[in-house]
Amino acid sequence: MKEFDIAIVFTGHATDAPNRKAPRFPEEMCGLATAAIGKAFLPYVLSQKKIVLISSLARGGDIIAVETALSLDVPVKIVLPQPVAILKVASPFGHLSWKERFGAAFWEIGEKNITILDGKNQGGGADYVAANEKMLSMAEELGSKVVLLAFWDGSQNALPGGTACFAQSVLARGGEVDHIDAKALLEAHLARKASNAVPKENCSQ
Repeated sequence: MKEFDIAIVFTGHATDAPNRKAPRFPEEMCGLATAAIGKAFLPYVLSQKKIVLISSLARGGDIIAVETALSLDVPVKIVLPQPVAILKVASPFGHLSWKERFGAAFWEIGEKNITILDGKNQGGGADYVAANEKMLSMAEELGSKVVLLAFWDGSQNALPGGTACFAQSVLARGGEVDHIDAKALLEAHLARKASNAVPKENCSQ
């Protein structure tokens, strides 16, 4: 018998780097993203099923999902594609508070619930492919049902380690995909911005 009824694997876009040409998840979209991710969690929490969240801990979607799960008393397990010291150097966490939020989540979850891969894969998204595979195999081991909760713009550009590729793997192995439409949220955000209705705060605050 599995430990959990549903193992939710989260994957989601990071907030945009400052030099990104076409916006996908700008910092100012934080409020909409946080609300959408929280709304997506509620049916699982209200189902009275035993659930667990498995995620990485990149800035943006990952950290928001983990914080949401912790606030709802959902158990969390983390898979990091590289050792933490390397990850903090290699990954653009952006604002200082993303680093603070990473650290706060890391210590609240506890090292026994965090798997850190060696990060020795080279190029082509191989580290992220390895992390995705580890999260999926962990979900299959822990949960009677596996759901990929994907904060995703729906792009079908199946780059290794990317969301489209991950979704294909989950479906091929009998899991489900629950799509949070990041593209629709971006359109709503841009409409608000055009009408000067975007709050001044951003994701990192």
